[in-house]
Amino acid sequence: MQKWTFDKNAIRLGFRSGLESKAAEQLELAGISYEYEHKEKRISYDKPTTQHKYSPDFTFNKSQIIIETKGQFKSEDRKKHLLIKKEETLSEHLLFRLP
Repeated sequence: MQKWTFDKNAIRLGFRSGLESKAAEQLELAGISYEYEHKEKRISYDKPTTQHKYSPDFTFNKSQIIIETKGQFKSEDRKKHLLIKKEETLSEHLLFRLP
């Protein structure tokens, strides 16, 4: 299996990766002119929204309070809970485990 390495020469030449640098080299060898990441040719797009369901760890009868326990609070968890907070009128409490 090939090990991928950081290509410092490509970065020095203004590319983000060795693969981009190699592609540019092939285009130049073929006599094809190109523009690399031209700011006026950026393509706009929307990320499609997807519906998800979340099951809180603990809920209480007749209450809008929920408790979620977390051993680790990863970036994905933070994003999810911020989205939940936007959508719901709950009082969310996070309970973390001490290391």
